[in-house]
Amino acid sequence: MTIHIEQSDMQSVEQLTGKNQLLLTMIPNATSWVKANLANKSNILSFSSEDELVEQLGIGLSGTSIIALQGSNLTVEIKKLMEMNIEDILMLLADETSAQTSAATLAEIAMRYHLITNDELGLVGQFLQDNAITVPVGWWTGLQDTIECYQSLIYAEKTLKQKSHVRVDAINWGLTRAQTLAELARYYCLYLHLHKHTQGDLVQINALTKQLVNVVLSNLDCPLVAYELDPANLQQAIVQWFKSGSNLGFSCLTSGLLCVARNINLTNADRINEEVTTYLKQLQQLLSEQLSTDNYVNQAGACRHYTYSLPMRTIMLNVNHIGCLSLHSDVPSA
Repeated sequence: MTIHIEQSDMQSVEQLTGKNQLLLTMIPNATSWVKANLANKSNILSFSSEDELVEQLGIGLSGTSIIALQGSNLTVEIKKLMEMNIEDILMLLADETSAQTSAATLAEIAMRYHLITNDELGLVGQFLQDNAITVPVGWWTGLQDTIECYQSLIYAEKTLKQKSHVRVDAINWGLTRAQTLAELARYYCLYLHLHKHTQGDLVQINALTKQLVNVVLSNLDCPLVAYELDPANLQQAIVQWFKSGSNLGFSCLTSGLLCVARNINLTNADRINEEVTTYLKQLQQLLSEQLSTDNYVNQAGACRHYTYSLPMRTIMLNVNHIGCLSLHSDVPSA
């Protein structure tokens, strides 16, 4: 099977960049597969780039593009490793007993690349265990879902403190609505927030949620953009989308529910639609005037995050693998 990269025959593994040669060694049997197929001229397998070749090999050989870095206590998708420089990858690959890679060095790399350790992600399992939650088998949908669940639980811990019986009610309420771990955690956050505004009145919580669902469902339309945009081009894409008369859609229903609920006045249920309209207009203005402060491929390789670190507030936009630009989160930091 002849391998084409950018319409040219691949001659050897050594012609790949040093980083991609290293990444091949991290995918079980990948280097052997490439070498075995370079001499086979009966079929042609084409890739648009070296990166695409490397991305697809794990999926083709093992059904996954996730890499386990046991010595560094990390689990990452191959696209995330492609974002890192080769020196940092080698640090993560160093044996855990190696004096060359100290805990401080690993922590610094994790912080720089927005990586969450396996121990930290273990909070999700601990949360389920502590609350005796049995979830459907299908809910364990992978690294991305676990990361999103973890992030919501951490957010709840920091900003949505409630008594234990309220947290139990929040879990049970979320379990009746969620379809994934990530949704469960966001519904959990939503309940904790709504509880404060309703004194725990379940009828009011359900009524407010129904109103918010209707609002979010009408704001899921998203523009398509290039996967990688610098801050100026991202801002221009956003401005053009707003000029077309559209709001920037939410990444999913539960992301939208949490964004809206945390940014509007919920006191008067009759004014929810007006409050949401005001919030979206203000957000539209803000994104039209601000440049993102950081962007990076997320740990699960599902999208590129664009973050806006603002006083008392962090906004995160996502661009997924097909170029769909959406609002993933907009939550106060307190």
